Amino acid sequence: MKVKILTVLFLVSFNFVLGQWNDSGNNYTTGKLGIGTTSPSSPLHISSSTNRVLRLDKTNVPYGSYTWQSLETNSVEQWRIVGRESDNAGLEFWSKNSDRVLSLLQNGNVGVGTANPSSSLQVTGNIGGTNGRNFKVTYSNGGGLTNTEFSALTHLTHIPNINGWTALFAKQGSAEKAGVFDGDVFVNGNFHIAGDVGGTNGRNFKVTYPGGGGLTNTEFSALTHITHIPNVNGWTALYAKQGSAEKAGVFDGDVSVNGNIHTKEVKVDLNGWPDFVFEQDYDLPTLRQVEKHIEEKGHLKDIPSAKEVAENGIFLGEMDSRLLQKIEELTLYTIQQEKKIDKQAGEIVELKNLVKQLLESKQ
Repeated sequence: MKVKILTVLFLVSFNFVLGQWNDSGNNYTTGKLGIGTTSPSSPLHISSSTNRVLRLDKTNVPYGSYTWQSLETNSVEQWRIVGRESDNAGLEFWSKNSDRVLSLLQNGNVGVGTANPSSSLQVTGNIGGTNGRNFKVTYSNGGGLTNTEFSALTHLTHIPNINGWTALFAKQGSAEKAGVFDGDVFVNGNFHIAGDVGGTNGRNFKVTYPGGGGLTNTEFSALTHITHIPNVNGWTALYAKQGSAEKAGVFDGDVSVNGNIHTKEVKVDLNGWPDFVFEQDYDLPTLRQVEKHIEEKGHLKDIPSAKEVAENGIFLGEMDSRLLQKIEELTLYTIQQEKKIDKQAGEIVELKNLVKQLLESKQ
């Protein structure tokens, strides 16, 4: 009798359980569903020792189409994870406004705001408002870079002389500038800066050395608008400033120009000038010595030959000094000759008087 009762209860229970699961329709439960576990901790809990725990497969998807999974809150879709059927088989994340936010391609490229990134990271989009950015890196703490921010393609409206978009922007604490680097910049190719810069001392290229040795507080600018330096009013290609001392077109070092230089004036600093030619103890070469040197060397003494100039060029200040030395020597020769001519003229007058006296005495 007990066996019959247990058999009936088992069949009733079995039929009840089977009645809760519909193979061809909807199923509903108010509890938690466990697969591979008897103690599910969430509405759906899957436990498995296999590598692939969950597989979602939409079949019969045409090429170029896609499938998606939704993430919702309060029955409102917030995010959509999209998988495409294409050569790249990309994975995309869409916002609740159906805007494509992030794309991941099979080749490893990541796109923000674009479905087909052509580089490892491509950021695309229209960004408005003050200081809008489409790429930003923030270093929160550590050493001298604490609270440092680097942005690319940044919209600026609050930095002096900058109103609009800038390709580079850096900020450290409250200090912020556009196009700032603290370190080395390497460009394997051409470097081109173009733009309209207005206002007093407007610059389109500026290098500042804040501290260290003799270059403390030194600034170097290219294409600078100058209005406050004497004899300079307008744009100058070169500008240097050290503390309160400032000049346009100043270099402390060598400058090489493979081409023509057009200027109104050139100033050369020299440590010596050939005034020694006029000193009493100066050994002025005789014209015979000058002639002999020309016959042997083919050029004046202390003046480089044509071959030397072709090979080495000349130093403008040194050459001016040597040429002035020759001019001063010529001046001394001219003075000597003038004295000799005056002496000879006096002697000629005396000879004429003697000849006249002799002719008169014979009459």
